[in-house]
Amino acid sequence: MKWIIPLGALTNWPFWLGLALYGVASLALARLPLNVAHSVLTSGAIATVALSPVLIFPNLPTGRPARALA
Repeated sequence: MKWIIPLGALTNWPFWLGLALYGVASLALARLPLNVAHSVLTSGAIATVALSPVLIFPNLPTGRPARALA
């Protein structure tokens, strides 16, 4: 049987980023007390969700709906 490696899986950067962040979260939970790790991971998740649109859509003007650009 010949193994086929899909190249799309190797270039899927959101997957690798998520996997790396999952590993960081596991290390944080293993090394820090739960009350500290939970606070740090929660605030990091909120900051990631808040900054993601800015990084993904850098040309979208702030304060205006996207449909106003058309």
